[in-house]
Amino acid sequence: MSKNSKTKWWVGATLFGGFLLTFFMDLTGLALHQWLGVFVGVLILYHLLTHLDWINAVAERLFGGTSNRSRLYLLIDILLACGFGLIISTGLLMSTWFEIPLVNYEFWRFSHNLISITTLLLVALKLVLHWRWIAGTLRKPRMVRPAYSPSVSVPANRSGISRRQFLGVAGVISVGTLVAVNSAIKSMHLIEDTQASVSAQEMPTSSPTAQAASLTESAEAAVNDVVTANGVTPTTFPATSTAAPSTCIVRCDRHCSYPGRCQRYIDLNNNRLCDNGECL
Repeated sequence: MSKNSKTKWWVGATLFGGFLLTFFMDLTGLALHQWLGVFVGVLILYHLLTHLDWINAVAERLFGGTSNRSRLYLLIDILLACGFGLIISTGLLMSTWFEIPLVNYEFWRFSHNLISITTLLLVALKLVLHWRWIAGTLRKPRMVRPAYSPSVSVPANRSGISRRQFLGVAGVISVGTLVAVNSAIKSMHLIEDTQASVSAQEMPTSSPTAQAASLTESAEAAVNDVVTANGVTPTTFPATSTAAPSTCIVRCDRHCSYPGRCQRYIDLNNNRLCDNGECL
């Protein structure tokens, strides 16, 4: 494996791993998530500069003199460049560094997640299409000695990459991609849960304490209005509440009290505690 190929392999692996890690905010938190986004952006720029000659060569012969595979690779690279550009742009808009007041924050977060999922699928497709290079770069060349000349050694055939190696490369890429996409989809579903909880809080609901107070006031008013036959008003006595006990529902038991440590963190009552960990 040449030094240049080794460098490109490690840059690609670091880029893919760092991009996957940005999908797990429960693990990284908001602060590290933002720095990971910047790190991935720098690696993308470096990757683009190292392949700029190939891009220019294919673009010049786009409509003639090049293969359909090269056209497909160029199209994927263009889509990836647009996808990562949108991811970084929307991420900076929502970041805590600039504190830009957004009219509809949930729309921007939903778009950010959706673009990230689409871009990740394109990255996985690109890696699978380059599986021969990935497996071949890691494979050490073996030297074989032909029978006609014991003193001469020639490299073994590197093109004989087995199906097992393809399944190994494709399996690692697919598993990592599916786990990351699943995490992102759960985050997108949380938006609906958050909107539902906001609507529930805006609806006027009567708490058990309010119900008990209402029953007590009603009982006192009824007793005070009763006048006995001899004109003596009986002494007012407190009524016992018969309200049914309320049930406590806790949607998350992590007890998060700091914004950013969990992507599900929400604090609508501004008590510095996650609403998902409080009783509903």
